[in-house]
Amino acid sequence: MNCLDDGRIAIRGRIIPIPREAGSVVPVNAAPHDALIMDEAREEEARARDRNTPNTKHGQPPRVIVTYKIMKEGRELLEKYFEVEYFPGISEEELIHEVSKGVYGLVVSLNTSVTSRVLEFARGLKIISTQSAGYDHIDVKKATELGIVVTRVVGLLQETVAEHAVALMLALARRITLSDKIVREGLWTDNQIIWSMFKDLPLMFGKTAGILGMGEIGKRLIPKLKGLGMRVIYFSRSRRDVDAEYVSFNELLRESDVIFITLPLTDETRGLIDYEKLKMMKKGAYIVNIGRGEVIVEKDLVKALKEGIIGGAALDVFEKEPINKDNELLSFDNVILTPHYAGTSREALRNSSYIAAKNVVDFYLGKVPLGIVNREVLGQK
Repeated sequence: MNCLDDGRIAIRGRIIPIPREAGSVVPVNAAPHDALIMDEAREEEARARDRNTPNTKHGQPPRVIVTYKIMKEGRELLEKYFEVEYFPGISEEELIHEVSKGVYGLVVSLNTSVTSRVLEFARGLKIISTQSAGYDHIDVKKATELGIVVTRVVGLLQETVAEHAVALMLALARRITLSDKIVREGLWTDNQIIWSMFKDLPLMFGKTAGILGMGEIGKRLIPKLKGLGMRVIYFSRSRRDVDAEYVSFNELLRESDVIFITLPLTDETRGLIDYEKLKMMKKGAYIVNIGRGEVIVEKDLVKALKEGIIGGAALDVFEKEPINKDNELLSFDNVILTPHYAGTSREALRNSSYIAAKNVVDFYLGKVPLGIVNREVLGQK
């Protein structure tokens, strides 16, 4: 038995919360709409306290399983309403064992695969709440068949991803990583190297940015790119009411100086960007992927880079994660790679933990959670 620094107890890997007084949720530095969500939650919590305790069976609160290291804001909210058990890094077989005992809700991250097998063994499961924007780690089709609600996080997470995407574009265009390497290796005074490396650096002001997919991330990219003086075009399955020009998929490929992939992984988007599509891009154009890795055929991207068809790529997501140490993408100076952390910021982590927890609480209290993926479970479209 180990005592954790926040007062909880860990017994054989299971983290058991010690009962505490219900207090107000710690405010999170958030956008106005996120702050409003939290204010509403505090009002509902006060009403619940006035009723003494939420509905329980035989005085025992429902069981909720959390499969990642949730931040304090989310943890404290969950523990006011549920018997919460924490299993960070739990395997599929272990998760099957736990859900078979009976569970009201699962709060998960991208690192937990909620497969059809897990769902088939889950007894009493009502809601799965992921603290991520993406949800391809959850078998939504199976969950829907079983009447289980699936929710995701909308808000600061997407803002953080959009900010990271712009950072990747600028780092790629300005060759920031290569510049850093040159300084560290003492090559600053080698004028021949400096000239050859940087004489063709593009100015992104006035260039065309193409956004592939116009969801929450795409919408947040638009003002950031326009703030840099860029023309913004986009393609999605339907036109959106946004401050950007709608074009066809092929037009986006041909006209963009940089393409941002913000698409989720579906049967339609898997392998969408292949060699033929890459050949349609402007010579010297960049591609930034902060959507899902399998949207791009990696071997085709490598081929296009070798042949100089595109100017470079910046990727936060990959076909296989983590990537192998012999992945050919590691050999290019005009490729920037980050370890699938585009949605990570101090503010986003706190807020996403809170919203992931709040979605479960809202559903338990009879309210409609935010970010429902499968609204048909509730009879909605």
